Amino acid sequence: MFHADRDTNFNPNDDAQLNSRGGVAILISPEITAIPVMSFSNGNCEIVAIECPELSIIIANIYRPPGVNSSLRHFAAILNKLDNHLLRNQERDTPMDIILTGDFNFPNDTVEWVSSDDGLLADRKQGRTNTNAAFDFLLDTMTQFNLEQMVGKNTRNTKDANGYVTGGSILDLVLTNVPNLFSLCTVISLNKISDHDLVHFEVKENSVNANRRCDTPHNKPDITNFNFKRANEVVFADALCNTDWDTFIGEIDSIDQANKNFARAIVNAAETANVQKFSTPTIKRDGMKNALYLKRKSPSMFTLTYNISDLPTK
Repeated sequence: MFHADRDTNFNPNDDAQLNSRGGVAILISPEITAIPVMSFSNGNCEIVAIECPELSIIIANIYRPPGVNSSLRHFAAILNKLDNHLLRNQERDTPMDIILTGDFNFPNDTVEWVSSDDGLLADRKQGRTNTNAAFDFLLDTMTQFNLEQMVGKNTRNTKDANGYVTGGSILDLVLTNVPNLFSLCTVISLNKISDHDLVHFEVKENSVNANRRCDTPHNKPDITNFNFKRANEVVFADALCNTDWDTFIGEIDSIDQANKNFARAIVNAAETANVQKFSTPTIKRDGMKNALYLKRKSPSMFTLTYNISDLPTK
């Protein structure tokens, strides 16, 4: 077991309303080689991360408390630590894949996850709360490392006085840059144990290091390297207006070729407008104050299943 316990040695004048409840853990079979790479608590949020060389996967687990118990500055510090490690991973000749899980406590008035042909997309709700700002921080990490969200069903339901479900939120997330490795991701009710349901997912081990998706960090399309959210809109719009579209688009033989040519035109405009790239962490997540107000009753749980018999032998 690898874990990060709640650090209760905090400054009472800190901006976060802290308590002793918290902590995260990763339990893994002894038959799988696991190397601890991170275990950290700042008294408000926690992260634990391991690397599994045989599977070429980084597994991380994060806890972010809800409501008044949450500090935006502390969550930012956790994400910065994760970003730095994932950036070092990108520098490897063969980067490891990423599976990030956690109880992030983003309710449906902050984000709803909508099914589409491209997977689950974040429908971010309007608002200027710290919870919305915290979710924007997570979106930056997802964009930078090409992570997709896999949980499509509420992991915490709200009920009326008669016990009927009236709504819910996907508070517990599974993020990965290799969704094609997932053979299953489902939610299992734990009504008598926890107010959060269990997220169970299975990864096709025999696909590890083979048949990976084409847009892993080293060979993903160039257009994904640019942080368009931080572009100067006027300068970028001017670059688009001055683009010779006939030169880039030309004669179209297929939809795929049209998409590639269009992406090349956008990249050219981005370079002309000096749009910043995701080469280093671009978010200074500090100096922020604490956030929205809910109460957490019990931990969330994740299970990850490998077919042990298929593991590579040493």
